[in-house]
Amino acid sequence: TTTTTTTTEGVDTTTTTTQVVTIDTSTVYSAITTAEDCSLFASAVAQSAVPETDFVQSPLTALIPTNAALISQFGSEANFQAFLASVDVNAFVLSHLVADYISFNNFVALDGSLVSTLDLQFNSQISVGLDGGFPLVNGVEFLLPNQAVGNGLLHKINGALFTSFGGEPTTTTTTTTTTTTTTTTPTTTTTTTTTQLGSTTTTTTTTTSAVVGSSTTTTEVQVGSLIEEISASSEHSIFATWLSFASSSILSIYSSSGVTAAVPVDSGIMAQYTSQQILDFPNDQAALDEFLLIHIFPERYTISDLIALAGSLIENSNGDFIPVNNLAGTPFLRTSRVNDGNFAASNGLWHALAFPVDTTNDLATETTTSTSTSTTTSTSTSTSTSTSETTSTSNNGGGNGGDPLSALATLDAWGNFDILVSIISASRYATDLDSTNGIFTLFAVNDTVLQSSFDADFLSLALSNADVATTFVGQYVVGFQVSYATLLTLDEVSISTLSDTFLEVSVFNDAEVFVANSLVVEANVATTNGLIHVLDSALPTFSIFLSLASAGDVSDYLASNNNSITVFLPNDGAFMAHFGLTQLDALLGDVNEASRVVSRHVFTSVQSASSLVSATITGPQRFATLGGEEVEVSFNGNVAVNGVILFSLDDLYGPFGALTHYANSVVPNLFGTSTTTTTTTAP
Repeated sequence: TTTTTTTTEGVDTTTTTTQVVTIDTSTVYSAITTAEDCSLFASAVAQSAVPETDFVQSPLTALIPTNAALISQFGSEANFQAFLASVDVNAFVLSHLVADYISFNNFVALDGSLVSTLDLQFNSQISVGLDGGFPLVNGVEFLLPNQAVGNGLLHKINGALFTSFGGEPTTTTTTTTTTTTTTTTPTTTTTTTTTQLGSTTTTTTTTTSAVVGSSTTTTEVQVGSLIEEISASSEHSIFATWLSFASSSILSIYSSSGVTAAVPVDSGIMAQYTSQQILDFPNDQAALDEFLLIHIFPERYTISDLIALAGSLIENSNGDFIPVNNLAGTPFLRTSRVNDGNFAASNGLWHALAFPVDTTNDLATETTTSTSTSTTTSTSTSTSTSTSETTSTSNNGGGNGGDPLSALATLDAWGNFDILVSIISASRYATDLDSTNGIFTLFAVNDTVLQSSFDADFLSLALSNADVATTFVGQYVVGFQVSYATLLTLDEVSISTLSDTFLEVSVFNDAEVFVANSLVVEANVATTNGLIHVLDSALPTFSIFLSLASAGDVSDYLASNNNSITVFLPNDGAFMAHFGLTQLDALLGDVNEASRVVSRHVFTSVQSASSLVSATITGPQRFATLGGEEVEVSFNGNVAVNGVILFSLDDLYGPFGALTHYANSVVPNLFGTSTTTTTTTAP
């Protein structure tokens, strides 16, 4: 407030000018430390030596992960605390603070730019990008943006920001142009004029609008070392944490020039390891170091190089020879698909993998053997099994003897696999399965099995729709070669298919192998591009849901948000029973309707088996789905959604890397779109 007194012709006039700005009187520090849903990050603040003055400077923008985001990202609160113990906590905290006023819309304008944080020790920077028009910071989405505090803004985000606080960035640089948008706060000015000898008071109020301006600066973007770049990725936090516990010799290999790292995403690791295993892994130094050696290659391999090397082996730094395959234009390192790659680092490059690399050595020495398994059941229900592996050529890929044929040609030559041959031919895997090279495993079922397991309408749909055919075939194919002898060692282990579904292997009497409850009745049939194992029954398939997700442009969204959703996955029989052929055919051609059906099966929160039971044991509860609809979950010995018993509760990770409960029925729409719950919809 400014007061000015002037005298005119003996009359004193007092003018009072007051600038009024309405703000929240709290600071970023108090907002973080009092937010119940951000208490884990607040614990990091408490463990750090960052002074409170760093949080109350103005202007300041804070990007704070919520508790749910951190638990989802790290697997548990204990894992997050273990992570804090392994890094520079000061740098971790400061890397979430920016000494500027950057709103949600400002971040949109900063697409493609790097923003410097308060972590000056390691010069940490945040990469800003867009996904469907919405901003991402280091690949992390905003949950609740633009919370105004006394000295700036607080944005709640869906994960921790991993930056280069493991060491100084290297000197490799590129030049980018950054446009920074600034917005001034609207102000109100009130002027009061009082005439001392009279009784008249005049009040004038003037409002100044917000002013938006922009400035352009040129910034040098530094490309860090391989370790730094991996640590900066929010989707590879588990691998980065394990890397921080590596022995010095392993770190030296990852720092060597001309190397290639194959880094599994968090969801792929969580699909194969429990939370406790993830937490305990660094305690086994030998196993940890071996795991890290398996995922680093001493030579430089781009994605194009890997595609060109399909059918051959490449050696990793652990001395393992890893088969490379190319299916539908996507490279595989044995069991693991290369999701994305060619990420630059100062000493090499790295690729993102769907799952950890499997190093089981089951290659050429066993590809020419044939196993026949016969089962005899006595009246006392005891079972005796005779299993023999020979080098017989009577059941090789030649069909009737002779040199092996491709997998597709082998099935065609057998004569009683015509339906599977036709579906493969209608799929986008037809060329790969008919090629003369490749290293994969096909689980095959004959015409009688398919006709007894699926109704004629589903088989008709699979033959007429390339998406359904491709996802169906992909669930019968593993992207690496696994012999019968290897299957015998994989009891209670799940292997991933080309459609990212999982097949659990079970072994009985050290002789019988079941794959997802289907008995292997003929094994190790050699082909020019892998092995065939024949099953006595059909595998559980989810082709329609996966095809609808693709048709509705939802697949990529589910995969990129897999740490914050729960998927209820109905099987193909459930969809056929609920919709029928005509309606499904129409759904697959309608982007909006396909998206709506899939979204109804996706919760916008992580709901484990125990959390669903505990939430509903006292009565039904409503949950928001991805499409904005509400569904009611109830528990009466079984869990039901919208009144229909859907699934046995298994905390498994499914095709999108998300927590998945496998369903026997389609979720019906009973309650319509929620008007009270804010949900995130797929772009």
